[in-house]
Amino acid sequence: MKIHVEVFIASRLLQQGKATFSTHEILDLVRSEFGDTRPGVTTYTHTHAVANSPKGAATVYNYLWRIDSGRYRCFDPNKDVPHPSRVDVATIPDIADVPDRYHHLLGPEAPIPLYDVARRVFPWDLVDQAFTVEAIMTPRRRLLTVDKESSTADREAILAKARERHFDVLPIERGGQIVGVLNTLTGHTEPLTTRWLISSDAKMLDVLRSLATLAPPVLFVLHAQEIVGLVAPADMNKLPARAYFYNIIGSLEMRLAEIARSCLVSPDDMLAELGEGRRGDVKALIQDAVASDMEVDPVEYLNLSDLINHIAKCVDCRAQLGLPSRNQADKSFSGLNDLRNSVMHPARSVIARHPGSLPQLTERLDRAREILHKGEEGS
Repeated sequence: MKIHVEVFIASRLLQQGKATFSTHEILDLVRSEFGDTRPGVTTYTHTHAVANSPKGAATVYNYLWRIDSGRYRCFDPNKDVPHPSRVDVATIPDIADVPDRYHHLLGPEAPIPLYDVARRVFPWDLVDQAFTVEAIMTPRRRLLTVDKESSTADREAILAKARERHFDVLPIERGGQIVGVLNTLTGHTEPLTTRWLISSDAKMLDVLRSLATLAPPVLFVLHAQEIVGLVAPADMNKLPARAYFYNIIGSLEMRLAEIARSCLVSPDDMLAELGEGRRGDVKALIQDAVASDMEVDPVEYLNLSDLINHIAKCVDCRAQLGLPSRNQADKSFSGLNDLRNSVMHPARSVIARHPGSLPQLTERLDRAREILHKGEEGS
């Protein structure tokens, strides 16, 4: 547990039986309650958590109020004026860092954990409404089309241009209206039917699923009985689609980090799970933080791959996601780190040109959403 959280909890427990308490009483309770003998506990009790003490580190907290040398009470934000260097400093820990059995000490104004904020402010139905096919489609005015009545030479010229641009289909026009589809690979034409159409308010995942059923995978976007654009697999590499995918992957990463914290017993054991090179990198980052007198949360230094590996091995972590076995966890998490990396690097394609990439992306996103849903049920 974070040192500042232990100091907060100890002070609030002491306050229940007495108006003031000493430094030694805080240290003794932290030792007996949490088994923590780290030197940082003394540092937080003397300075970092004392609201009327000058700010002496990058991160401090207003938990205690010094009455005189070695004597304290709990900070009261309604009547106590902190040191000028500590204005707007946190007066209670993040509820996500506090074990459930101590939540009552936080009071009614406890902040909602970051993951819960994201879930409440951006519920999935609103996210789905914000990211629709209209955000990524190619508008009607920019489409390369071929006229149904064009000459063979004109059609071949347009077809060559389409192939040069790697277009799978060409819309066929007649009288300014799109009436058919020309397959640029086979030269085959067919009339425009409902199987080629998708509503302009279609959700991103529904677009992916629909594209995966078509060959070639192209959809015409319909709004008020009018075709307003076209969407193809390559459009899933556009920024709005990446933002939607990252909403899912980012929420998943945040949730896995919270689960890892809730089950964390020994940071050393968790770090021991990492490969030698990765473990050295993480330890170096933690040592830099300690040297800078920063509060150290080892989970913050883990990437998605690290979190997946840790949670797959941890029975209690898996239980929060409804994953009874390591094998089931490995299957559920398979490919999600690769998806994160491709989403976060604009130079990498989220969707490749091979036929399996569409169903693969859809299946990975569905699994990520399912894991999040299970995590919400278990939280």
